[in-house]
This record gives sequence, structure tokens and C-alpha cells, in this order.
Amino acid sequence: MRELTRQKDLINQLLLAGRLESGKMKLEAVPLDLMPVLKESAQAIKAMANTRNISIKLEADQASINVLGDAGGLSQIFINLINNAVKFSPEGKTVE
Repeated sequence: MRELTRQKDLINQLLLAGRLESGKMKLEAVPLDLMPVLKESAQAIKAMANTRNISIKLEADQASINVLGDAGGLSQIFINLINNAVKFSPEGKTVE
């Protein structure tokens, strides 16, 4: 089951890269606050983290972090990064 999940994730990443390269998926860079995107991304992985008794800790020196970016694209990147951190962390640990 783990191998199937890994392969599915790899296929999804390749499909996303293909859509970006072909121009079928447009990224629109706009001013946005990164903190809500990070919080939503962490929340999306929380259920999986809970099954492994892993907590996700999000800290920032500032209440908001303003960037120029695409919220959907950034969210996919953060979900992938947090997902990998949870997957490869020992049970009972914290991902920060």
C-alpha cells in the first residue's frame, strides 16, 4: 500500500509538471499573505500526521509574510513538502 501511495504521488507530480510545461495550468503571481496558505497546507496533512502521532508546528517571526505568488501553486508545494516531512519522520515526533 505504501508503494502504491508513493507511485501515485510521483504520477501526480509528473502530471502537474506536464501541465505547467504545456501551459495548460496557468500560475498567476499576485500579492498575498503566505501564512494562510501555510496554515491550510499544514491542516491538509494533519489527519495523516495524526495517524502516525506526529504533530505539525508552524511558527513565524511575523504574523504575516507578504509575497508575490500563486496561492494554489504554493499550496501544492507546501502540501508536498509537509507530507514528505510527515512521511519520513519517526512516529511521535514533531514536524516544524
